[in-house]
Amino acid sequence: MRSYILPGCLFVIFALTALLMARRWIELGDAEISPIGWVLMAGGGVFAIVMGGGLMALAFYSDRRGHDDAHHDQSVFDPRKERSDEEVDQDEQR
Repeated sequence: MRSYILPGCLFVIFALTALLMARRWIELGDAEISPIGWVLMAGGGVFAIVMGGGLMALAFYSDRRGHDDAHHDQSVFDPRKERSDEEVDQDEQR
C-alpha cells in the first residue's frame, strides 16, 4: 500500500496542474503570436533537440571509448581492499 502513495500524490499534482492549465488556456481566448514569436519558438525547439542529441552523442562516445570504466570499478572505493602499486599506476594511466 505504501508504494502507491508517492505515485498517487504525483498523479494528483499532475491532474490539478493540467486542469488549471486547461482553464487558463480557455480563458485566454484567441491569442495572437507574432512572426518573431513563431521564429523564436521554432528556434527554441530546434536548440533543445540539438542539445539533447549532442549530449546523448557525447554519452555514447564516452562509453564506447572507455572513459567511464574507471567510474564503474567500485573496488577502487572499497576501503577493505588494499591496492598494489601496479593497480594504482594502472588507474592513473586511464
